[in-house]
Amino acid sequence: MLQPDFSESEYYNCFHTDLQDIPSFMMAPSRQVVLFVEKGSALVSVNEKEYRAKENVMLFIQPDSEIKLINHTKDFKVFFVSFLRSIMHEVGQRLEPRFFGLLFHKVHWFIIPEARDSVRGFCALFEYAYNDKRNPFRHDVITSLIEVFIKGIYGVVMEYYPDLKSNDTLRIQTLFKRFMFLLENNYTQEHGVQYYAEQLCISSKYLTQICRRVLQKTPKSLIDYKLFSAALGMLDRTDKTVQEVSNSLGFPDQSYFSRFFKRCMGVSPVYYRQNPGKVHVPAFEEF
Repeated sequence: MLQPDFSESEYYNCFHTDLQDIPSFMMAPSRQVVLFVEKGSALVSVNEKEYRAKENVMLFIQPDSEIKLINHTKDFKVFFVSFLRSIMHEVGQRLEPRFFGLLFHKVHWFIIPEARDSVRGFCALFEYAYNDKRNPFRHDVITSLIEVFIKGIYGVVMEYYPDLKSNDTLRIQTLFKRFMFLLENNYTQEHGVQYYAEQLCISSKYLTQICRRVLQKTPKSLIDYKLFSAALGMLDRTDKTVQEVSNSLGFPDQSYFSRFFKRCMGVSPVYYRQNPGKVHVPAFEEF
């Protein structure tokens, strides 16, 4: 099967393939992979666990995963979508974090009949947007498509996995949503938990209790995740210097930002930028 030209510098890729000749960089630590089986069937191994991939099945595969094609029918074909994990971080900032625990651990998804037309529509739109490389808003369009797609999965998951729905009191839900709204609008200036607690007229301790109850995370880890995700996006998709990224995110100086980034990533921002796709990018659960 003929493959399209691949570019390691692309933030995302999509194409139709039989999975027999995928460039290794597309399975790199920084890339999220989604496979939509279009026809035929195959036995696919993801991290040494086998999955039967057949029509109307989607495989949602995390970065750092090892993918092997064990056997397949002659007509096996998938629509392959690959994008940087930083895009997933970017999308995740605008979605319900509780949902991602399931999304990051479930690989094999059966596409229910009423959702199949929507999935086919997503694939067609994604392919069109990907090939429209002269569009100055191409990245925004593709990121929005990914967000819409993930929200579609979210809607189905909430219907079939009712245990994921929150049982928290209205007050806790309201305070948590207000905290996330404040964080979205102030994270480049305010990095401390105390600021957000004061804006909510509650103590830092109570804000910590709320975040732990809703997400099993501290407010500090959510602030750090927000800053880290924004830093990844700038390092991946802009020409800003490390100093400019540091300034944009409200760090007192480049040295402070570099220490923060290395604490999250294990490497400096300079090393990360110089070695695209070769460094493990921590998921939300790791914060």
